Amino acid sequence: MMARLLVLTVFAYALWRWKQPKDKFCGPDDSTNPPDRKQPVRSSRPTREDGWHSKEEQHLRWERWYWLASQCLSLAIAVGALLSAHYAYKAVEAGRDAVAEAHEQALQAKRQAQIAQEALLASTRARLKITAIANASVTGSGGSAAWFNFTPTYKNFGRSPAQGIFFNPHIFVVGAGPSPREVCEEDKARHQGTTEMSDEVVFPQDEGGRQRVGVLTSLADLVRGADKVHSIQASATIYLGVVGCLVYQSTDSTTAYVTGFVADLHPADTPDPANYVSVYDIIIGRYGGPLDLKMSVKTLGAWAN
Repeated sequence: MMARLLVLTVFAYALWRWKQPKDKFCGPDDSTNPPDRKQPVRSSRPTREDGWHSKEEQHLRWERWYWLASQCLSLAIAVGALLSAHYAYKAVEAGRDAVAEAHEQALQAKRQAQIAQEALLASTRARLKITAIANASVTGSGGSAAWFNFTPTYKNFGRSPAQGIFFNPHIFVVGAGPSPREVCEEDKARHQGTTEMSDEVVFPQDEGGRQRVGVLTSLADLVRGADKVHSIQASATIYLGVVGCLVYQSTDSTTAYVTGFVADLHPADTPDPANYVSVYDIIIGRYGGPLDLKMSVKTLGAWAN
């Protein structure tokens, strides 16, 4: 728009200059014709001055053409500069768009490669699952804590051997305990890349475990959990539960995986349900005395990643 206005302005000024009489820009010779003198009478015969005026008129005519050509050339140069700046700006914008698009394509390619790698690992990695919990018991010798013991069995349903296996049980009061999945995720994060895991290796379709694992639990912590439940319902029976977390690695990856379960704990021998006594009540009833109680594990749920 500005280029068009500039062209029209210069062209209009050139036409106006072209139509002006020559005396407006180059007046009569005052030295040869003083204002107080009368003009001499000229004859019809051409004189030297008439030839000089003809040459002057021709010179002014060429000067006007030269000036008009110079203005047109300057206008063309100005328009060319404006167009060059415009196209240069467009080129810069196009270059920026191309760089942004290339960057986005590179990110998409990276995400696709990562997804493909994860899919490959998921199809070939080890996959452990807890299949049984045996020999559950709680023992104590009169102290302020008790040992809860379990013997887990797990099987590798994946396509690669499992290694770096670590089983960790957590005892809690039902209704006052933490989120089971969060507990296992914390175990996985704690044992990621450490050497605390065992040297056991479980090959595909093989079973592992069958070793006794114990966890020392503070009786005071159990009492605080029971008080929390009784603050909601005073006559509630206090039950204990266990969250079992199995952390491991696949031989084709350094990533830690976790599989877990949550279950209730009950005395192994309860012939009369009417006289049922919970594990918590037995433990607290023998607080400060010897304790050796066999338990049954009733699984409520399991998960794996």
